Amino acid sequence: MSGRGVNSNIAPLSIFNDTVDFLRPFAEESMETLTAWTEKSISTEKAIYEELQEVAGKWREQAAVTLLLQKAVECLITPQVQHTGNVWEKDSDIWPRLLAQRRGSEKR
Repeated sequence: MSGRGVNSNIAPLSIFNDTVDFLRPFAEESMETLTAWTEKSISTEKAIYEELQEVAGKWREQAAVTLLLQKAVECLITPQVQHTGNVWEKDSDIWPRLLAQRRGSEKR
């Protein structure tokens, strides 16, 4: 966020007000005080970011569980495939049909 804090896509400037009245109280503080406050703010910012990363990790794990459950439901509602039990069934008229289709497509 800040130059030395956590690098993030979230803009801290959305709550920063760059007006003289907003900055006036800080102008009365010493450089040492402002530097100490800045370091504490950076430290707090990093701690909050780490907490967010932990929560985001928990969310990703839960989202994976949700997806797994949704896929299980899809599997249950998908009709079972009807097949021949892996037994080859000879189609006695397959060649005449294929030849007829081929001849029909050649005429076009």
